[in-house]
Amino acid sequence: MKLTTALTAMVATTLASALAAPTAEAHQPTKRYARGYCGLHITQHQKNEFGVGRDYQFDIRLYDNNKVQIGGTNGLAIPSGQTRSLDSQLPYTLDITAGNVDRDQIGFAYAGQHWNTGSGQCSLGGYDRGSRQADCGFSC
Repeated sequence: MKLTTALTAMVATTLASALAAPTAEAHQPTKRYARGYCGLHITQHQKNEFGVGRDYQFDIRLYDNNKVQIGGTNGLAIPSGQTRSLDSQLPYTLDITAGNVDRDQIGFAYAGQHWNTGSGQCSLGGYDRGSRQADCGFSC
């Protein structure tokens, strides 16, 4: 009888562990990138121009320290003055904030760092055929 009770308890414990909700770590894919100084290339498309709707749209490419692309997106719509997050191989998301009008800077945040296209971390071009491009760097 003691053996049956012990076996039942052991099976119940094993089953409970197997059926328990997995931890968040279990669902996180392994993110690989070369640490150091990462870069991003961004194209901002003017709203209400060349088929773009009422929100700014962004094409973004993220690169690690070895210049390997580790994330990106096309056509990310961001309403004026709002922020969207971009996931990538980096351990944290990159936050992108659209300006309110065309001449406003594009804002960025990553792991406690904050900068915009008017800072020394970026090189920003002018609008040409409804879009402008920028290249920025940040510690990763």
